[in-house]
Amino acid sequence: MDKKEWEKIGNSVRDIVENAVSSQDFQKLNQTISNVVSSAADNITGNIMRQTKYAKQQREQQELALQKEREKARLYINDKKVWSSGLGMVIPGAILGGIFGFGLLSLLLLMAIGEMFYPAIKIGAILLGVITFLLFCLVTGGRRKMKGITRFRKYLQKLQDTQYCNLEDLAAYTGKSVGYIRKDIQKMIEKGWFREGHFDRSKTCFMTSDKVYEEYLMLEKQKQAVQAADLTLDQEKAEKKTAKKLSEEAQQIIQSGQDYIGEIRRWNDRIPGEEISRKISRMEFLVKKIFERIEQHPEQIDDIRRLLKYYLPTTVKLLQAYAELESQSVDTETIQNSKKEIEATLDTLNEAFEKMLDGLFQDTAWDVSSDISVLHTMLAQEGLTKKDFTERNK
Repeated sequence: MDKKEWEKIGNSVRDIVENAVSSQDFQKLNQTISNVVSSAADNITGNIMRQTKYAKQQREQQELALQKEREKARLYINDKKVWSSGLGMVIPGAILGGIFGFGLLSLLLLMAIGEMFYPAIKIGAILLGVITFLLFCLVTGGRRKMKGITRFRKYLQKLQDTQYCNLEDLAAYTGKSVGYIRKDIQKMIEKGWFREGHFDRSKTCFMTSDKVYEEYLMLEKQKQAVQAADLTLDQEKAEKKTAKKLSEEAQQIIQSGQDYIGEIRRWNDRIPGEEISRKISRMEFLVKKIFERIEQHPEQIDDIRRLLKYYLPTTVKLLQAYAELESQSVDTETIQNSKKEIEATLDTLNEAFEKMLDGLFQDTAWDVSSDISVLHTMLAQEGLTKKDFTERNK
């Protein structure tokens, strides 16, 4: 509360007291003064709370900015220092190189037009030539360092606040080839510019922190464990079951199913994030089990025609759209909402695939619409959501 407000309160209290004295009516004096003082106290408290809230917001913003700076310093080299060192090599090297180069040229002219002091001139020319060459190398090294920092900054612009990026996206952003980007980043890792830089196993994705890389390794181990378990199970089934000769149509359908399973796995490898990876891995598992069932019971092919004709192509399109949203350099509210909608749709599809797999074992058939614009409504109408399934079993 400023000085004018205090003066205003003081004048109010003074007027109240003078009125009470002049009228000799002191009955409401205490209550009136209490009201004025309480109002002033409320104003003071409100101002303090507002100032405290503003100060807290300022501190939080400052702490967030400091945290980002510390994180950047931990993950990346100080590009300004490297740029300055490169510039410090170029400028002196260019100036001295020009001076010694001019001297070299002068001696060469003397050697061309005269024979006096020829041995001394020759030795001087050799020395100046060596010095000029070394200065040229200094300028070249400085320019190379400055160009490298320019590319380094461009990579950081693409990464922004994220700690991973596909090399294809970096290549598209910089206009360079994927091979060039891979070699360039590897050199920067060796130089220590990316202090915690890592490539994935296939060297198609770049990660800038040990934490993200450890999460990737953990997911890789989980996938390998699942794949190993599936391989063992497949081998056991292959040994136990009697070989069946499938019809040409059944073979084509099963092959198409295997192709979609591989497509789902490839998008899972490309899309980062533990939660979304879990959803996609679950989807891959369910679809694989469905086609294993069809391989064992080809007579149920009609029950999965819509899966192959509609749901799997739609699923692949959703995964492709999610990967494109994830690769954007900015994360707007629209992109976040779109990604959440796709994640929710994947959950719905997984519910549908679970019930479809259950239906195959119960010899049930599915009859669903093929309109993509009403995908969720269609799944609910066909009893593919948990809610409808519960109600139907009551």
